[in-house]
Amino acid sequence: MIQISFFLIEDMLCLIQCDTMYKMVNGRKRVFYLDFIRALAIVLVLVVHITKPFFKSAPHGTYYMHAVAPLADFGNMGVPLFLMISGALLLNRKYDLGDFLKRRYTRVLIPFLF
Repeated sequence: MIQISFFLIEDMLCLIQCDTMYKMVNGRKRVFYLDFIRALAIVLVLVVHITKPFFKSAPHGTYYMHAVAPLADFGNMGVPLFLMISGALLLNRKYDLGDFLKRRYTRVLIPFLF
């Protein structure tokens, strides 16, 4: 947790101070603003998982329900953000279609079955 928050703070500072959109980590070029958006998406998914049980158990029309509802709705943006980041990272690469589908098929099918 401390390591994740350290990287989040480092990325936020770089977002303000850096002149470039990329940084080198372990010899690989990373798009730091996508890391920042990914961290935001993680927080949003946590928010929705934390607030949903409170929202469902609150009586309809109460102050408690109205206080939790915006957090639960705001947290629902986490998963679409993950999908958009994945799509953005796949756009700039050149793939052989057969190899791409084979790798994705094994990555998705094996965890799905087990």
